[in-house]
Amino acid sequence: EPTAAYLTFTLRMLGLFAEHGVRPLLVFDGGELPMKARQNRGRRESRGEHREAAAQLRAQGREREAWAQEQKGVSVSSAMVHATIAEIRARGVPFVVAPYEADAQLAHLVESGHAAAALTEDSDLLPFGCPRTLYKMEPSGGCELIEYSDLQNAEERGSHLFDGEWRDEWEAWSRDGLFVDMCVLAGTDYLPSIVGVGVKTAHRELRRAKSLERAVPRLPNAPRGDDLNDYLAHARQARHAFLHHWVWSPDAGALVRLRPPPPGLGTLDHLGPPLDRETARRVCAEATLDARTLQPITLPPPPIHGAAAPLPPIPVPEPPPPPPMWPPRAAAAQRAAP
Repeated sequence: EPTAAYLTFTLRMLGLFAEHGVRPLLVFDGGELPMKARQNRGRRESRGEHREAAAQLRAQGREREAWAQEQKGVSVSSAMVHATIAEIRARGVPFVVAPYEADAQLAHLVESGHAAAALTEDSDLLPFGCPRTLYKMEPSGGCELIEYSDLQNAEERGSHLFDGEWRDEWEAWSRDGLFVDMCVLAGTDYLPSIVGVGVKTAHRELRRAKSLERAVPRLPNAPRGDDLNDYLAHARQARHAFLHHWVWSPDAGALVRLRPPPPGLGTLDHLGPPLDRETARRVCAEATLDARTLQPITLPPPPIHGAAAPLPPIPVPEPPPPPPMWPPRAAAAQRAAP
């Protein structure tokens, strides 16, 4: 039956932010990334199977088991997103709807100075190059801060992990994308890992080979022949997703690439089509077009909390400028979508 209980967590978090003098900027996922269409379809089918199993268990009176299956079958619908946006809009809370994946959008907002840090439980913020990410938030508001630039000094048993093995090693990991390749090889939402490969193995082999293309064939369980070529092609697509994702730029008022692709990289169709300026504004800044269908939407009134008063303005100190990341960003206008 219809419910708005899913808003409880969001509203509780907004109250926590207000209590600590933090002005939040909420970011929502947008359209489906073409390269994840198969994976997303499989996830939808799996959730449907869990819901069917829950119905059967409930009919047998096995409530506890039914509840466990229902938890695995939960999905976030467009209507739920629209209702949440309506609620936070009524409270004066700013938001952005990402053109595609929220992780890339979060990284861009922090890198471009629109947010001091990103708060998430998703480790993908690291390969997206987010300068400052907050993890493991506690009910009291405590959390862990990871600054991307600090990875240069990461150690294991007294030895640096990303610097010192060869001249300018850190630049290879950060600027040239070897860190992204490590995450891809260890397994991400874009590409499962090769059997037996985790972060430590990926790091070790990439440090030895200095490139994904040379490291993969050396792995004991690496695919061979055409399967190897297929894996490497998908790995390159995953690399593109972390480096060159479409994001909404509040400065340019248009979609831009997270980082400009180098000449000759191709069309990058697997990262989704760009949106023209007007469409991008209505999807990302106004939420008057659905990010998936690009059809007009009417945001419903706040469903359970009535006409909520806007949160009072909260003075927040200006965040420090973000540290330089992989290739210095071109001017927003130069990489804006038409």
